[in-house]
Amino acid sequence: MNFITLKELKKMVPVASEFKRVPGLKKILEDGIEVILRKQMENHAEVVVYKNGYVSYHAHERYTVFALHNCTHYYYESQGNEHQTIPHNHFEDMEWHIRLVLEGEDRLVRNLEARESETFSYAADVNPEYNNEMEDPRINVMDFVLNKEFLRKASELLKKHQWEMICRHYIEGMTHREIAAEMGVSHQYVTKGIKKGLDRIRCTYT
Repeated sequence: MNFITLKELKKMVPVASEFKRVPGLKKILEDGIEVILRKQMENHAEVVVYKNGYVSYHAHERYTVFALHNCTHYYYESQGNEHQTIPHNHFEDMEWHIRLVLEGEDRLVRNLEARESETFSYAADVNPEYNNEMEDPRINVMDFVLNKEFLRKASELLKKHQWEMICRHYIEGMTHREIAAEMGVSHQYVTKGIKKGLDRIRCTYT
């Protein structure tokens, strides 16, 4: 398929109703909603745009659903905890999936924050059949998108195994289970190792 921009995609898909509840992925699949575009990323994440105006994003063994036309300005916190804004027109002429991936990742992070505040509870658009790994939601995805050197500079703070796990997960896009299989350790060991490593990075840089 030819290069399609976000602006072009928004012209191809109707605006989802603001008065209806966002459907879950199960509902979309059961209704047989037509897929307009689908993108599979190298890190196994997938973004799918449906004809009803909704987008599903699947990554880290979780998924979220959101309205395409709500993806306008992008707000994030920099490493110095300053609020930053990237205007919507910055993404309009980029390939269609870029802004949607950022939206999907941030929504998964917010869902994890909600789950941390209430033990073993799940946000409405996260599939309970998936194993939701205990990742640290306070490491903002935009920090990694814009500056992966952040992790590299932090390498000397961490134990070797923590550093390897964090790099494999956040830079190489591997899941906790994939890392565990490759390193010959348990899934729980990887989860705890990444959490402890991120805690140490956060305490040092924030």
